[in-house]
Amino acid sequence: MTEKCITVHNTWTLTNPNSSATATRIHFSRIETESGYDYVYVRDANGNQINRFDGNRSDTWSATVPGRTVKVQLTSDGSVTAWGFCVDSIESVSAGNNNNLARNRPSWATSQESSSYPASAGNDGNTGTRWSSRHSSTLGDEWWWVNTGGSTYDRVIIRWEAAYATQHFVGWSSDCSNFSGYWYSISAPGNYGYQIGSHNAQCVGVLMRTRASQMNNYSFYEFEVYNGAWPGAMGPDGQPENLSPAEGNSSREKIQIYTPEL
Repeated sequence: MTEKCITVHNTWTLTNPNSSATATRIHFSRIETESGYDYVYVRDANGNQINRFDGNRSDTWSATVPGRTVKVQLTSDGSVTAWGFCVDSIESVSAGNNNNLARNRPSWATSQESSSYPASAGNDGNTGTRWSSRHSSTLGDEWWWVNTGGSTYDRVIIRWEAAYATQHFVGWSSDCSNFSGYWYSISAPGNYGYQIGSHNAQCVGVLMRTRASQMNNYSFYEFEVYNGAWPGAMGPDGQPENLSPAEGNSSREKIQIYTPEL
């Protein structure tokens, strides 16, 4: 679609051109409003709120909207005249909010083993590739995180390789620098699910603190992010097949990081 910008108090209705689409999301190339007072709302055809954005953002996807119709509303209290928003893309997605919101999004890590194991290999949708940190017997904390574009999400899957983190922190951040989240412990490699509560924040990631026995690095095949539903088939107990729940604490912690230049 051709980029369209709205700078006045108004509601704009978009229709997915794919007549067989069961769910839709839109991409904002720019959002600029007075934070805490002026808002951009994303709603479904019935007016139900899907997202609410304010402040300054770029490269931001909405959450999944059921059906083909998306309503975008700009509201203002009129005290400060900010700019508005621009939408430059509309696309069909899987119904049920079970599309991987991290797949092929920009990702970063504090280190990589080599060019064969970059941060992007940790969210390329391919379990035949993986991200790996550098190797060191004195390896300290390692970070990996992905910018979802401001999607709403409530759960994460990490598909750990043999070099898993026995103790790690999974968190979310609006500025990709100050993360809030929870600590988890696992005792074997494999596929683990993390239910972290609903958040609409640009970045989500993992801080790895304790290495697996006899390992000098950290590594995983995929870091996946979802909203509202796990992917794949559900087992007879109502839990996702081939997915283990990560054991975490119930208290939330805030961590501040730096953004390295890779």
